[in-house]
Amino acid sequence: MAFTTARISYEGVKLFSRYKSHKPDLTPEDKKARLEWAHTYKSWTEEDWRKVLFSDECRVHIEFDSTRQRLINAPEGTWYTKCIKIMVWGSFYYGDNGPLIVEEKKEDGSDGYAIMFDGLCQMLDQIPQFGSGNSPDLFMYDEAPCHKTEALPDLLEKHNIPMLKWPSRSPDLNPVEDMWVELIGRFFQSYHQLDFKLPKSYTEFEACEAMLYGRWDELRCEGYFRSLTESMPKRCQAVIDAEGGHTRY
Repeated sequence: MAFTTARISYEGVKLFSRYKSHKPDLTPEDKKARLEWAHTYKSWTEEDWRKVLFSDECRVHIEFDSTRQRLINAPEGTWYTKCIKIMVWGSFYYGDNGPLIVEEKKEDGSDGYAIMFDGLCQMLDQIPQFGSGNSPDLFMYDEAPCHKTEALPDLLEKHNIPMLKWPSRSPDLNPVEDMWVELIGRFFQSYHQLDFKLPKSYTEFEACEAMLYGRWDELRCEGYFRSLTESMPKRCQAVIDAEGGHTRY
């Protein structure tokens, strides 16, 4: 179905669509926290940021490019979309990428904490000498609700891994967000070449999982993570210039 035909069909039954916004609303308190954080780290050089391991999780919407997802509005004002979701957690630093965790999304919303905990455990296996040599010596994670649990800080403290906390509602300060756009874009280029539809069996989920792992390795081989790490001084300055507001990142 062509987009114009779909739009006319939606409007005929009083449904309207728009692209989902990726920038969260910022309260005055959010802007203040972002500005204070940016001033704290504005003097950090690219060398300083090279020692930070960045991390985050995201959803992958199968059969929809989740970096540009349309939402449909019903008459009662509820925006909705139909798709199957996969949760992905990843981490990287200047010299390399950490583990990528791919799991099917749970309906109860408990997967944010679980996938991050799994990722941390694999990260500790992959980077056992955290803080030595060319390894990172700071672990970054944001203050999303699913991260506010004692188990995560306890695990990091047990292994003597310092935390670098991020201001909430600040995806523009996290270079992982740019990495997700690139990774998921490459994933969908591979996915649309396949002949199957929505994954209804474990075998099809494994195919999606394998494609994500393959694209993840591509980013590492291309040195993609270095340019993201080097963008941090500019991101801090952009927040200062915007007085804590949204930036172009």
